[in-house]
Amino acid sequence: LDNADYPAGIKITDQQMKTLPLKRHDFHGNWNYTLTPK
Repeated sequence: LDNADYPAGIKITDQQMKTLPLKRHDFHGNWNYTLTPK
């Protein structure tokens, strides 16, 4: 596991969110998804 500390509260724009390589799952795709490397 990755035990590093990361900053909290970082916000991204809607446009940045749309460019993420997300593959939504068939069951509850808003909650369950895979984020693939770019």
